Amino acid sequence: MIHRIIWEQLKKEIDTDEIIVITGPRQVGKTTTLNWLLNEIVSKNKLYFDFQNISDREIFETKNFNTIVDEITSRGFTTNEKLYIAIDEIQLLDTTPGVVKYLNDHYNIKFFLTGSSSFYIKNRFTESMAGRKLIYEMFPLRFQEFIAFKGVTYNLPKSIDLSGDFNKNAFNLLAPFYREYIEYGGLPKIVLTNNIERKKELLQEMFSSYITLDVQAMSDFQSSTELRKVIKLLATRIGSRLNVNEISKIVGISRPTVSSYIEYETRDGEIDFVLNNKTAFEVKETPTDTSLSRLKARAKGIKINKCRLIGKEESAKFNNYF
Repeated sequence: MIHRIIWEQLKKEIDTDEIIVITGPRQVGKTTTLNWLLNEIVSKNKLYFDFQNISDREIFETKNFNTIVDEITSRGFTTNEKLYIAIDEIQLLDTTPGVVKYLNDHYNIKFFLTGSSSFYIKNRFTESMAGRKLIYEMFPLRFQEFIAFKGVTYNLPKSIDLSGDFNKNAFNLLAPFYREYIEYGGLPKIVLTNNIERKKELLQEMFSSYITLDVQAMSDFQSSTELRKVIKLLATRIGSRLNVNEISKIVGISRPTVSSYIEYETRDGEIDFVLNNKTAFEVKETPTDTSLSRLKARAKGIKINKCRLIGKEESAKFNNYF
């Protein structure tokens, strides 16, 4: 198994008391990460629940949270020593925050949870969890991870001197991989799929799942078809000036409706990318002091103090990746 860079950070959380929440888009590797974490725990007093499994979800649907512990202890586990519980797809049960908070407060339980980014953006993990949780956001593979998944052994420098010449041998080795990385992204399943047409099919399926599952579950939009058309049009306009009137005419919906879709997709609450776990960046059409203040507020929640706003670049694919 090829290790992800974030795994070493997460491993340090095994012996801490905080609830660990791993967020990220579909297919980014959250479930694989959760299983890896469990394997790294020496204790056998650990168990895994997948809320896609109805029987697992039903255990946590009770109004009497103590019965959850009764069910767990009946399986041979104990809370007399630290009990490790991993729960996948927590967004599928609305009451998860309350359940986890209660069990964390009253029992010796360490939680590792995964949920989608849109789930976290909607703030279902309320302020009542403040001070009890740490959020780790998983992104698609970094390029260093990408080439490792491709079986290439090459350690990229932590920083590149842009004023100098890049090593030609390294360039010849990495250039085709970089082109693929920019074209198809860094989702592990896509990266490990060699057939180009198959890559496109999988990406389309993931896009459809996002529209039909995430968006419909997390928004009040009546027509996912309209939103899908708007997103496709936006994808072809990366790095260009946004013309809401033009999109409105092409899709055949009102300007306010287009604006509401765009607001949903670009809503404040996300950091575009983080460099070396030290600096948070956000791409803005027109960077402002207000935008920077909002970015700093979000970055503070993941213990990052340095923030930068950057304007749109000319390279559409490069922008689209971020």
